Amino acid sequence: MLILTKIVRKATISDMPAVLNIYHYYADETTISFAEETPDLFYFVDKLPESGERNSFLVCEEDGAIVGYAYSNYYSSSYGYRHTRELSIYTNNQATSKGVGQALLNEIINELKRLNIHVLISVITAGNEPSIKFHLKNQFEEVGFLKEVGHKFDQWLDVHILQRIL
Repeated sequence: MLILTKIVRKATISDMPAVLNIYHYYADETTISFAEETPDLFYFVDKLPESGERNSFLVCEEDGAIVGYAYSNYYSSSYGYRHTRELSIYTNNQATSKGVGQALLNEIINELKRLNIHVLISVITAGNEPSIKFHLKNQFEEVGFLKEVGHKFDQWLDVHILQRIL
């Protein structure tokens, strides 16, 4: 039996081509992301936290290959939201349901707690039941539903808003 080793670590600029490759599928083929096309590499480079910033960007390696990533963004630029982050997790579309998302979520939550973040929010496209179930299983609760706030592939898309108090 082949045993694969997962390593979750802070992302570096050299990881960004692999991150972009993972995101390409979601941007170009699904409504999971509202991106109309794959962004350029700098889109992800700009998400790397600067020294002292209270955000996180992690990757998951499996036998040396990047198979997933997770990052947090500021939920709002208003000062009162400084302890709230929005979460994004993406895995290689062949790595779903193999523990990659769980490994990333566990570590990003640990890191955000160390950074004194209090609330984590996920915005998930309606119809993405695996992601909704994943979040609910991990102590997120659904706190909102927004109708027709996204548009992609000639259709209006709804989103679920889930949160977890850390």
